[in-house]
Amino acid sequence: MDAYRKENSVVLWIKTAKDDIRIERPFQTSIFIGPAAENMLKRYDITYRHARKKTYMGREKHVLELPVPKLSSFEKFVRDIEHATRHRINLYDADIKPEQMFLYKHDLRPCSAVQVEGGKIVGSGEEHPVPLKKVRIKVCPSADIHLDKDARIRKIKLDSRYIKGIEDSGEDEEEERILLQEFAKQFQAADPDVIVMDHAFAMLPYLAGRMERHGISCPFHRWDHVQIRYKGGRSFWSYGQVRYRDYAVRLRGRFLVDTNTFVGTECEPEGIAEIAQLSGTLFQNTASRSFGAAFQTALVREMVRRDYLVPYKEKPIDRPLSMLEMVKTDRGGHYHDPKVGFHTDVAEIDFTSMFPWLIYNHNISADCMLAEKGHFVDIPNTPFKTSISKKGLIPTALKPFIERRMHYKRNPSAINKKRALGLKWVLVSCYGYLRFREFKLGIPTSHMAICALARETLLKVIMLAEKKGFEVVHAIVDSLFIRKKGITDDEVKDFCTEVEMLTGIPITSEGIFRWIVFLPSVVDPHRALPSTYYGVFRHKEIKARGIEVRQRSAPMAVKFFQNRIIEMMGECDTEQEIKDRVPEFFRYLRELIRNIKHMKKEYLILPVRITKTEYKHNTPQKTIVERLKQKGVRLNPGELVEYIFQEHGMPVLPEEYNGKPDVDRYSDLLIRALFVILQPFGYRKEDVIGRIREERQRRIDEFQ
Repeated sequence: MDAYRKENSVVLWIKTAKDDIRIERPFQTSIFIGPAAENMLKRYDITYRHARKKTYMGREKHVLELPVPKLSSFEKFVRDIEHATRHRINLYDADIKPEQMFLYKHDLRPCSAVQVEGGKIVGSGEEHPVPLKKVRIKVCPSADIHLDKDARIRKIKLDSRYIKGIEDSGEDEEEERILLQEFAKQFQAADPDVIVMDHAFAMLPYLAGRMERHGISCPFHRWDHVQIRYKGGRSFWSYGQVRYRDYAVRLRGRFLVDTNTFVGTECEPEGIAEIAQLSGTLFQNTASRSFGAAFQTALVREMVRRDYLVPYKEKPIDRPLSMLEMVKTDRGGHYHDPKVGFHTDVAEIDFTSMFPWLIYNHNISADCMLAEKGHFVDIPNTPFKTSISKKGLIPTALKPFIERRMHYKRNPSAINKKRALGLKWVLVSCYGYLRFREFKLGIPTSHMAICALARETLLKVIMLAEKKGFEVVHAIVDSLFIRKKGITDDEVKDFCTEVEMLTGIPITSEGIFRWIVFLPSVVDPHRALPSTYYGVFRHKEIKARGIEVRQRSAPMAVKFFQNRIIEMMGECDTEQEIKDRVPEFFRYLRELIRNIKHMKKEYLILPVRITKTEYKHNTPQKTIVERLKQKGVRLNPGELVEYIFQEHGMPVLPEEYNGKPDVDRYSDLLIRALFVILQPFGYRKEDVIGRIREERQRRIDEFQ
C-alpha cells in the first residue's frame, strides 16, 4: 500500500483482507555526480566510487556514485552536495526519494497485489480491488486557525454525523475536551485506511494540536508516530489561474486526501489508487501533487528500470530554430469556427485521448527527436523528425495509462468510471508537460510536433467527412461536429470505423443531436465562439459548453434558470417551435425577477478565485478581501471567496447578508443568461429587457 523512511530502513504497509502489516527492510541508495566533483569529495571525506552509467540518450557517461549515509537525511545530503559544488556540477538520481527508489528497485507498485514468501516481497501481477476503509472528517473551528492559534473546535463531523449530535460545542476548554475524547473513540473504532478532509494539510495538524493540548491520544499514524505539524503553503500559477496549496502532510500506515488539491477534488480514493498503481507514485504523493507529476514519476520509473541516469536539474538542449521556423511551427491545434445558429441532425465525434495516442504512435520523445542515428520519420509541415529505431521513453511510460483507460471505456461500470477519471487527467496533462520547465525530458519541439500532427490528423478527418457527404459545422482540435439530413447511428458508426483506420486513434460518438445551437460573441454577433454551444441529443440528454450553466462563477439562481430554459427548449423539435415558446421564457424570467428578493442566500452566492490580496480599484473582490481581513481571516492569492450582492450594489459575505439582495444586479445576470441562448434566434439584449417589463409598449413586428 505505502512505503516511508525510518532511519536507514524503508517501512512497508502491507494490507490483507483482515490485517494491516508493517514490514521494515534495510535499504541503501545512492546519488550520482559528475567526475569534476572528485576533489571536493576528497576534501570533505565523502565516500564515493567510480561508475559508468548510460544517459537517456543511450550514451555511456563516467560518473561518481555517492552512497547516501542516512536515508532519513536524504534531502539534506543532496542540498549539502549542491552547496559544496556551488550548483555547478550535474547531479543524477538526486530527487528520487529513497522509499520511491526502493519500490523501483524491487519492481513494486503502490496499491498493487504482492506475495510475501520467505521474507521476499514480489508483485503477484494479478488484479485485485484495493480494500480501502474511508472516513470523511470536517472540523469547524471558532476562528481562522491561521491567525488564531488557540481557536477552539466548535464541532467535528465524522462521515455524515456530528460527534454526539453536538452542533455548537467548544464554548470552553472542558466542552472541547469532551468533544475530542468522543472523536478519538469513534476514530479508533472506525480504524480507517483513508482520511478525507477539506483543507486537510492545515486542518489535520490543527486537530492534532488541539488533541495534544488536552493530552488526548488519537492514532492518525498507524505506526511510528511523529508529530503532525502545519508546514505552510504557497500560491502558484497553473494554466492561467492563480491557485493556493498547502504543503503536504504525510501519514504513516494511513492515507490522507486533501479535497482542496486538484487531484483530491477530481478523484475519489479509488481513482488515486489507480494512478498510484500505474505510475508507481506513492498514494499520498499522488493525492497531494498534480496529475502531470504522476506522469513524470512513471517516466522516472522507466528510466530507472533501464538503468539510466535520471537528471536532477539538467534539461535536454533542443536544436535551434530560426524565427521563421518558430512562427510556422509553434502553433496549437487546428479548429474550424462553428456555423453560428440552429442546426438539426448533427453528430458529435471525439478522439479518445488524441494527443497521448499521437505521442505513442509517432514516437514523440526527447530521446528520439534528439537522436543522431536511426530510421527517421518527418513530422508533417515542420523541420522536425523523430527516430523510430526504438520506442522512446515517454511513449513507453504513457502506454499503460492509455491501455487502462481504453479498458475502462469499454467496460464502463460505476467503479471503473471512478478509476478512469484520474487517468483522463493524467493523459490530458502529459501533452502540456512535454514543454513544462521542470519535466525531465521536456523540449519545445516535441510539443510543436504533437500540435502539427494533431492539425494534420484533424484536416484528414475533415476531408474524409466531406467526401462521405457530411457537412462539417464545427471542429476543434480533437472534436468534430458533422451534419447530414436524416443522419443515422449506423452511418456515424461506419464513419468512426474509417477514421480509426485512417488515424490509428480510437474514436467515440457522443451521440446525434436532435438540434444544437452554436453561439456567437455577445459583443460581436458576427464572430463565432469555439466550444460555446448547447443542444439536445436524440435520447433527450442536454449538453452545454461555455455558457453560464457551465461557469463556476455564476450564482446557482442563474444556472438553474438557464438550465430550465434549455430543458423547455428540449421539448421542441424545430427552430420555429422554440421561437413560438419565447414569450413563455420571458414570462418565466419576469416571474423569477419578481421573486429575487425572496430567494435563499445559497442561490445568490457568487464564488470567485482571488488573484491577489491588494487591489487598487473598487471591485467586489477588493471589498470582500478587505472585509475578511477585518474579520481576522488570512487570505492567499489563489483561494476561493464567496459573496452576495446586497441592496445598493454592496458585495457582502454570505454570513453578513441581511436578506435584501441587489435586485437590479441579479436581474442583469438573469437577463444576460437568457440573451446568450436566444441571441442566435435574432434577439438583442434590448429586446429581452423590453419584453420582461411589467408595463411596455408593444412593437408592430410583434403582431406579424
